[in-house]
Amino acid sequence: MSNQPLISVVIPTYNRKYTIQRAINSILTQTYKNWEIVIVDDGSVDNTKEEIKQFLNNSKIKYYHQKNSGVCSARNFGILKATGEYVSFLDSDDEYFPDRLEKQLYEMLKVNAIFSLSNRLTAIEGKIDKKIKNIHNKNYFLSKLDVIKLNIPLSATLMMFKKNKLGEIKFEEDLPASNDFDFILRVLNKINVLFIKDNLNLIHKTLKIERISTNYTKKIKGFLIIENKIEKGEYLLNDNEKRLLKESILSHLGLFFIFNNDCASSRGVFKKYFNIKKIDLKYFKNFLLFVFSYFLFFPQILVILSKILWRMKFIKK
Repeated sequence: MSNQPLISVVIPTYNRKYTIQRAINSILTQTYKNWEIVIVDDGSVDNTKEEIKQFLNNSKIKYYHQKNSGVCSARNFGILKATGEYVSFLDSDDEYFPDRLEKQLYEMLKVNAIFSLSNRLTAIEGKIDKKIKNIHNKNYFLSKLDVIKLNIPLSATLMMFKKNKLGEIKFEEDLPASNDFDFILRVLNKINVLFIKDNLNLIHKTLKIERISTNYTKKIKGFLIIENKIEKGEYLLNDNEKRLLKESILSHLGLFFIFNNDCASSRGVFKKYFNIKKIDLKYFKNFLLFVFSYFLFFPQILVILSKILWRMKFIKK
């Protein structure tokens, strides 16, 4: 074991006392044993430390507490404190399958990859969604188009990389949402990223607790920052990549503004979207949102419908 690389698993957490034990246990049961855990508590006020106190007598588990500064700050702090040759992230409401570290490291070493993303299964309200099929049937190195078109799953929980090769690339601490998306695009400016087809992670999704993915104020702010980054050329995109990414950002922004009960801003965004988007099915779907946004109470109706569709699509009977 001494000649195997040390992997630092960084767990940022904020008010996740009900899920963090599950995350830690998924590392304790790994088939690969040369790891350390770096827990960064981002100012939790729910007694998270008391919940994990039983684990802190393990010398392989380090715990740090910082003033609430956001998940990106916590991840960057975790990278700084990590002593491993490799860094792997695990969000505190997700978990690894038992062979995650072993298989992901093996696949990286096989092709001398510096950075990788592994595949995942998704649990919706605690039940694995068996309808999600494998996205790809082989490992391959990603292009920016794969990220822009969302051809792959994106989550920090899926990431592993060689620490000394990351350089100055860090998570954008002023970005309140979509930070994984932004991070990977900037990584791809300098580093080839391997996608590993095996399902090595279990991502948990729920509407029962507050998440960034359901905070539309944060999502709007995040996407507006990303739109500005596109215009400033930070992602080093070609013309086609830039157009496709702008279409995606504007499409999402239009919907998020409706969910945030700001239909006027939504219509302004959709007008920009219609100016650059070719007419297709997605164009018509967004045009319908644009038209319905003039109706009173449409945002409230859309929220109710989205929750109904969430249950119909994901919750097993």
